[in-house]
Amino acid sequence: MSTIAFDIQQLYQQYFGTKPVVGGAFKNDATPITADGSVSFPAASSKTNTVLGGVLSEQHLGVEIWLPTRLKFENGTTFFLPYSTIRLTGSKSFIRTPLSERRGSVKELFSIDDYKITIKGFFIDKQNRVFPEADLKLLKQFFESNERCFLENALTGFFLDATDAVVINSFELPEVEGGKKTMRPFVLQFESDSVFDLIVK
Repeated sequence: MSTIAFDIQQLYQQYFGTKPVVGGAFKNDATPITADGSVSFPAASSKTNTVLGGVLSEQHLGVEIWLPTRLKFENGTTFFLPYSTIRLTGSKSFIRTPLSERRGSVKELFSIDDYKITIKGFFIDKQNRVFPEADLKLLKQFFESNERCFLENALTGFFLDATDAVVINSFELPEVEGGKKTMRPFVLQFESDSVFDLIVK
């Protein structure tokens, strides 16, 4: 298993330019990534979580971390991405009103924009060591579907509510070198999709 993880890190550096670390590699032996690849932090006090976050910040500041991601359709279909990293970006829109003979402007919050999510990683058939056809078919189904999809990830769980879905804007399957037919690198671009109640008066 360690050999596979090392190879994936090298591949990630080759295709994306950086070398992620495994999220469970803490000095205090805490392991948030479980055997099935899901992320599970200890159900302890906020102090414990703060300690884990502090250790992670000290050890891996500025370094990408493997964060397994699971996509779930409303029809029950699940798309698990074990070899992935994730980036989340948020922004807000303001109404700016300049003031006469004053420096700057008055800013009124107009809206909080959708969260932008980028997931990078690899489709790998590590059981049969063949071309990851099943994953690519699921990607096509997900991209062309009109169904709501929900994202489960250790990072997005802090920002997306239980009712918030995601929509995929675009994806990219970079070219691979000869001899690597069992894997395909990918880049997926998402936006959050919130539910609104419209009241007509």
